[in-house]
Amino acid sequence: MPTKCPILHHSQTKSNLEYYYIQKEHHGSRIIYHLCNRKRKLNTINMEKIGFEQFEEEDWIDYKNDDIIIIDDISKIPTNEIDGSVKLEMAVILICSHGKLEITINGEKVIVRANDALVCMNNTIISDVLMSPDMDMFALGLSRHSMNLNIFKDKNLWKYVDYINRHHVMKLTEDDFNMLNNYFEMTRTFPAKNGKHFQNKIIHYLQQAFLYELMSIAEHNLPVDEDEEISMRQGDLLFKNFIIKLIENGGKISQVSDFADSLNVTPKYLSVVAKKASGKTALQLIHEATIKEIEQQLIYTDYSIKEIATNLDFDNLSFFSKFVKKHLGMSPKNFRTVKAKK
Repeated sequence: MPTKCPILHHSQTKSNLEYYYIQKEHHGSRIIYHLCNRKRKLNTINMEKIGFEQFEEEDWIDYKNDDIIIIDDISKIPTNEIDGSVKLEMAVILICSHGKLEITINGEKVIVRANDALVCMNNTIISDVLMSPDMDMFALGLSRHSMNLNIFKDKNLWKYVDYINRHHVMKLTEDDFNMLNNYFEMTRTFPAKNGKHFQNKIIHYLQQAFLYELMSIAEHNLPVDEDEEISMRQGDLLFKNFIIKLIENGGKISQVSDFADSLNVTPKYLSVVAKKASGKTALQLIHEATIKEIEQQLIYTDYSIKEIATNLDFDNLSFFSKFVKKHLGMSPKNFRTVKAKK
């Protein structure tokens, strides 16, 4: 039996402790939760990064596709030793139904209790994790591509995203918790059902509904005076408008200059802003959107490969095939064949 991680009681004095270590055995792996009561300067050089590529098909993952990871119980994750800080290259949403979690986010200590939602956006730095033995929490991991498409599709969502990104934890009413839990359960259990032709589409819309519900909760948490005073930095506004135009473009192959011209900025400045906001250059985001659309059309439509290339504004079939092979590791024909067998 794995031994549970004891929580540090509030009555314990930590003022004379620089570090407090808690050890836990879990599936044969030794987890060290490193609690530091002093604020430390975060060193992002050589920091461990966690993104979708780190997650394989594991027993403790309830569902995973290219854009979403669902974990019903985060205590099942067989983590290796953790020492120091980790940078997220994905968004993570945790909903706590019981117990307590202490975590440092971007240098600030955060406490999560029952009926709290914890949201960590892309590029968030986390460290010093401490869990109570009775903690019960489910998790959704969302790719950067998925968050960009879902968050920026509605222009009115940005101020709520800004609120979440600054506060991280939101209190949930009983109705809030039940609603989020219902969406989660539908998303988690749907993949087990028969008839998977539209599976990814349905999962996508359930995920989108979950995010909109989260934004609705943020709207109710947002103080009226703060709602009136929130303003975006110029770079944030530019990036938001770029993502909106990227979505409206429908995955068509484009140059950075095409978007920069419509936004009245230079391609170089747009790339700098995109890199700062998302961790990727403008061209990488454009190609990411294009390859996503190519995948969808190859898997879910009967368009010929030539028709798909034409639909997405590729100059010729040769360029299209080289683009697909570069990003997917195989020709469009082989990709369609492989996916059809699954």
